[in-house]
Amino acid sequence: MRRRCRRGHRRGLPHHRGISTPRTAPSPLAGAGHRRGHPPAPAGQRPPGAEEGRNGFGTDGYRGPCPPRGDRPHRYLLTVYATDRRPPVSAGASLDTLRRALSGHTLATATLTGRYGH
Repeated sequence: MRRRCRRGHRRGLPHHRGISTPRTAPSPLAGAGHRRGHPPAPAGQRPPGAEEGRNGFGTDGYRGPCPPRGDRPHRYLLTVYATDRRPPVSAGASLDTLRRALSGHTLATATLTGRYGH
């Protein structure tokens, strides 16, 4: 399973990239990511076997929504991909590289849209 959270107004800017969350994990988001200014969650706090990849800000882990003060609310999309294999990419792979690796191996997707802002 792979997930990506991105802002709707800057298409394709991933805030988090989780790779290979096992289907046996109680929750794909449990223990994942970190807040700005804090280190990524240690492996022991993520579901066993889960990895985090490079986000659109050039760092590993999660970087949450933080639209500029006074800006209208932003849309954020969370997309989860069910695949028939682990994508053969490194954690720092680009979003395009990951999409190519998933081509032909995606069984299903689901997307949630949220709004956040001041």
